[in-house]
Amino acid sequence: MTTGTSRSADLNGKQSDDVSPSDAEPVVPSVVNGSWSSRSRAWRGRLPLLAAVAVLLIVPALVGYLVAASQPTVYGARSELIIAVPESSNTAEQQTATLVSMLDSRAVLEPVAAEFDEDIQALRERISREQVESGNVIRVTVEDSDRNAALGMVSTLTQNYVALVTGLAADAGQSQYLTDEIARLSAQQVDLRGRLLQLSGSAADADVELARQLRVDSDVLQQRIADLEQQAVETEAQRVEAVPLIRPLAEPYLLEEAVGPQPLRTAAAGLLVGIVLSAGLLTVVLRRRTLHDG
Repeated sequence: MTTGTSRSADLNGKQSDDVSPSDAEPVVPSVVNGSWSSRSRAWRGRLPLLAAVAVLLIVPALVGYLVAASQPTVYGARSELIIAVPESSNTAEQQTATLVSMLDSRAVLEPVAAEFDEDIQALRERISREQVESGNVIRVTVEDSDRNAALGMVSTLTQNYVALVTGLAADAGQSQYLTDEIARLSAQQVDLRGRLLQLSGSAADADVELARQLRVDSDVLQQRIADLEQQAVETEAQRVEAVPLIRPLAEPYLLEEAVGPQPLRTAAAGLLVGIVLSAGLLTVVLRRRTLHDG
């Protein structure tokens, strides 16, 4: 009996030894399950942050688009002017800059605002200007929700501007007249002084009387020259140096396409705002996590 039992045990042990490792049931380490579980919890923890970032990106862009799309259509009317400044002038660039800055001056805009019942500042904000072709051509654009009003305003503005520059050019002519008159009187004074020098050695009564009269005339001329010089200085101080040759290239015209609103551009600006806000939010969250982990 003992021998049979031992043999049976040996056979069972041998059969157990013959079982291959592949026949055994696989054992999944608990570490793998724990890793997937932790990743899942991490993603679930990030969902509120991702949702907040998505809202910050989408909402400003969407609001910007909808607001822009709801605005009334804005039309543009344009006028093109040419300014002829002599290339030989040392102040040509300064003259051109002065003339361009005068386009939205009060002297030009006030009649336009009065005619179309507009506020001057509000009108100025709807006017844009640009220099093209080496600065000799100026484009002026006026925007308005009424295309006819836009065309009328740019037409009146152009007329006022040309009239103002022409008036300043007339002042320049007055300044030139004063300069020429001073030169003419100065030449007369030089002639009188020459005659006085010739009579200085004569003791004849006639020559003495003539010399006295010439000195009186010289003093009068000197005073006249001084008055003209003062007037020339005052005229120059009040005058804006301008060029008389300024004219429209063509009649003012309406732009083919409306200048606004531009929903896509506004949406892009809203998206940019959203990016800035999202970056700020992420910075705050990361800083808090860093402090918490530390």
